[in-house]
Amino acid sequence: MVHMSADAMSAALALAAGVIIVVVRHRADLADPAASLAVSLVIVLQAYRLVRSSVDVLLESTPADVDLGALRSSITAVDDVAEVHDLHVWSLSSEVRALSAHLVLEGHPTLEQAQALAERVRTAVAGPFGLAHTTFELECERCTDDIDDPCEMDELKGPFVVRGSTAN
Repeated sequence: MVHMSADAMSAALALAAGVIIVVVRHRADLADPAASLAVSLVIVLQAYRLVRSSVDVLLESTPADVDLGALRSSITAVDDVAEVHDLHVWSLSSEVRALSAHLVLEGHPTLEQAQALAERVRTAVAGPFGLAHTTFELECERCTDDIDDPCEMDELKGPFVVRGSTAN
């Protein structure tokens, strides 16, 4: 729509310059160059917007109109969600947005309960934030980056490590 509007405006500027040249005849030497400069400016602005939005998609930037604070609040407003962290939102194209987040769940729900809760969160945020794809990592306790985490390897001894033992 924006591109077509810019094309229509460019055509209108060229037509206006032509009318001025035909009607005024004298002292209308600048009408055509002025219209050309205006059309060039429109093209440059449209090219800048296109490049900027393409770079945002390629760099997987958070879309400018997504309020991460409001998104976080919407997620934690769903019953049985205690916390959200590692929250990321990015565009896959101009129309498709994705979300990835870790959800800390209250209690220790069964797998079926956790999946149902994830679906409730997905439903709560998909429409309002324009999210086409969501991925949730469901946790009963907040994950940590500590080396003492029981989910981490005990120690590194060689090129391949399996729970503290070396496999060469």
